[in-house]
Amino acid sequence: MVCQTLQRRARWLSRRGLLELDILLSKFLASPLFETLSDKELAIYIQILEWQDHDLLDILQGTKSHRKSDVRNIIQKIKFCSKIG
Repeated sequence: MVCQTLQRRARWLSRRGLLELDILLSKFLASPLFETLSDKELAIYIQILEWQDHDLLDILQGTKSHRKSDVRNIIQKIKFCSKIG
């Protein structure tokens, strides 16, 4: 069962200083994909949210990539939601 505390923390940390990130992340938070994240995936998402705004935006825009596959998986889910939203 997904920890509600992790979900609340993720929602809070998703509020960003850059409008572009706010838009991308709010679409992800509103999607069913966010609700189906496991505790492990939520923990990874929270780690991603601890990055600097510009680093996160670069990765979401595809100008940079990340070497860890579990991080790339979450990034792909965020990108997917931004395309369908």
